[in-house]
Amino acid sequence: MTHFFIHNSFHSGDVILTKAVIQAVRISFPGVKITLECEEVSAYLWQDLELPIALYQSREYKGTEPTPNCPDDAIFVNMWFGVFDDVFKLYGMTYQNNVHTFNRQMYQHGLNHQYLLPIPIHTPTIAFFGQREPAIKVRAKSILLENGEVFSNQSYFYLNEHLKQIASDFPQLNFYCSAPPKSPAANLVDCSGMNLKQLSQIGDKCIGLLMKGSAINAACQTEINRYKPRCIVGWNLAEKLWDNLENPVVYAKNYAEVQQWLTQIVADITFSTAAVKNAHLIATKASSFQTESASKERDRLQERILIVSHTKTNCGVQQYGLNIAKTLKNSTKYSFVYAECSSGEELLDRVNQVKPSAIIYNYHPTTLSWVNKSILQAIDVPHIGMIHEVTQRISDVSNNSLFQYHIGPDPTLQLKNPIVFKTGRIIAPYTNHYQLPEIPTIGSFGFGLEGKGFEKVIAAVQQEYDEALIRLHIPFATFGDADGSQAVAIAQRCQQLIVKPGIKLSLTHDFLSQEQLLDFLAQNTLNAFFYDRLNNRGISSTIDHALAVKRPIAIAKSNMFRHIISAKPSICIEDSSLKQIIDNGIAPLLPFYNAWSEANFILDYERIVDRVLGKPQNSHSNKYLDVGIPNVTSLNRILDDAARSQYEPRINQLFELVPEMMARKIPEANIQQAFVLDTVDKFASQLVKPKILCVGSHEDSAAAGLKQLGYQMEEIDPALNCDLNTYFHKPSTIKGSYDIIFSTSVIEHVKNDELFLIQIAELLAPGGSAVLTCDYNDQYKPGDRIPGVDFRLYTQKDFKQRLLPLLKNCVIPDVPQWDCPNPDFIYEGCRYTFATFVFQKNKL
Repeated sequence: MTHFFIHNSFHSGDVILTKAVIQAVRISFPGVKITLECEEVSAYLWQDLELPIALYQSREYKGTEPTPNCPDDAIFVNMWFGVFDDVFKLYGMTYQNNVHTFNRQMYQHGLNHQYLLPIPIHTPTIAFFGQREPAIKVRAKSILLENGEVFSNQSYFYLNEHLKQIASDFPQLNFYCSAPPKSPAANLVDCSGMNLKQLSQIGDKCIGLLMKGSAINAACQTEINRYKPRCIVGWNLAEKLWDNLENPVVYAKNYAEVQQWLTQIVADITFSTAAVKNAHLIATKASSFQTESASKERDRLQERILIVSHTKTNCGVQQYGLNIAKTLKNSTKYSFVYAECSSGEELLDRVNQVKPSAIIYNYHPTTLSWVNKSILQAIDVPHIGMIHEVTQRISDVSNNSLFQYHIGPDPTLQLKNPIVFKTGRIIAPYTNHYQLPEIPTIGSFGFGLEGKGFEKVIAAVQQEYDEALIRLHIPFATFGDADGSQAVAIAQRCQQLIVKPGIKLSLTHDFLSQEQLLDFLAQNTLNAFFYDRLNNRGISSTIDHALAVKRPIAIAKSNMFRHIISAKPSICIEDSSLKQIIDNGIAPLLPFYNAWSEANFILDYERIVDRVLGKPQNSHSNKYLDVGIPNVTSLNRILDDAARSQYEPRINQLFELVPEMMARKIPEANIQQAFVLDTVDKFASQLVKPKILCVGSHEDSAAAGLKQLGYQMEEIDPALNCDLNTYFHKPSTIKGSYDIIFSTSVIEHVKNDELFLIQIAELLAPGGSAVLTCDYNDQYKPGDRIPGVDFRLYTQKDFKQRLLPLLKNCVIPDVPQWDCPNPDFIYEGCRYTFATFVFQKNKL
């Protein structure tokens, strides 16, 4: 097993930002062993990663030779930003530096063909997994302010000298100070007793970050802070800091520029409040919203959003409502207020008390059956209903007959309906303090309803183990199994299935609080959920709880688990054994922790409310803006029926953009152009005036569609001007200058495909991307039947062993998913499929 020994003995900011690379290594190279090394004072910043940490005892280490703690069989990797001077000067203290520092050391170890990290489109953020909220309540309209002295020459500006003036100039803001304030004031809060993880969470609750560029700034590089105003004062180095293209850091040289930055924040707050007041005046004078006192109350408070749920316990719908309300309480933009109601009269009472700007209903027809149109029409604010059993079809046909808007808690939805929004899932913060059990312990839970597959768990455990403990928690469901008869019957069947003496079964039925349920799951080696297929059902919340405890998860290929079925290595019992899934640990689950954090969930709801309330959006008005395919987990993949379904919005878009050209195409082959359109659009949207080259543009609907979207490009094609080889040798062709080169289903028609790819790589600028598709069959052997226009079909061996080694200074940006035992496309009597080949040129 490959063993990485990742070291960083510099200050805490470096250690925090190294977390992004550690996570990238875990995701990109599942199954590798990782040991970390840092100074003892910084070790707590890595503890949540649940990896072994060696304590470095000497001075800050800058080299690439192994430290004494590094085992002989391990690959030593120093992740200090300054390991390579040229990388540091070019990329500064950024994630790009991290990736190039890691990759260069892989070259030094001779491992560049096996272990190279991609540079992502978006700068990653930092997460402290499982940390608890600090026991401090952050006031509204607060700024986290770094006013302590820095321990280097990176900043010449001391905010402490200006705190009195800041507090006086901006009384409408509160300032949480990382060091004791030099001058006391009512709106200055001393946070000097907090560590970096606690300050990170304070920053998450603030509306802006006034930093000096040291470790506190690093600790606040979280997802919830990605789009918040951030100002760095007195930065004194030529090298740039960790930054996001979507929200550049403001660098202030003096107090006047700090004052200008804070003034803009105050102006944004004022504009936001005024816009909402004007947009949502209640139409009826009789309404309690129209009173003068209510207007004054709203001026004084954050805007309130009411979350309405039902009163019955022992219900998954109610538990979900409680969970989201608990999470949304941490919003710094809106005040989300939770209320349980059992009638229209109770709802009206709560509305008069809360005076919300909008109402969100934790809606299920069974649990909120009293909600009707007449009640909602009496309350003149936007009404938003959750769709718990949401599917793509339900999302597409939802209307405003009851609610004006809908929320589907399903990240796999394709948004085709303008009144439907979607959110990610929610993973509650939880620290798992339990040791792994001595004998294999397999857990599962769920209400006692048919289709949950508890019996399948029993069978799977007995098939693989002679000694194990199975723990099943099957509570009674208020709706569907109030007397518990179904739960008891399932429990009895499971007990009867135990045939091995070493297999023990523990059964419980009491309804558990969320904390108790998480403790139950945390004590298992693995948690398993083997539901039936269950088509036309929404996503199951069981996975949200199982993810929170950071134990391996095994699932069946049920439609209710469609949001995690793409995990790699597979966590599906149809593909892997329980023992294999346990051995892979939580590495397959890491992308979900990043995507479905509490911070991201809060952002989802804040943006939905922004849209509903008509607030300005930070996006342009391109009608195709939301067409981009979400949750793309692999750029190097097979384009099969699953891909056709996933990329259907892009295929539909192509028919809108270039209908005549699309009418001439083979429908099953359009997935290639849809993939290219989506991928090139995503790459290009991150660049200012990208230089794009299309190789083989004649009748390429992807190229034509991109031009319709407004992209400019150079085009070559033998039917139009020349082939790639001719273009490459023209004196006017500038090598190393193209940000993006794409070629749709061309390479299989080129006799010398190796030269073709070498020339594309040489034309790419540093950091540039190449996007290709091709005809593919992993079982193909030279001499097999192929379409008459092809020179070959491609295989994994072609990509990995023949072509990739030719591409100097290039890497593939992900773990390829090129397995395809059953090709699903037939042309000229030949069975094959389509594959993508995407690579990027290093910036070195």
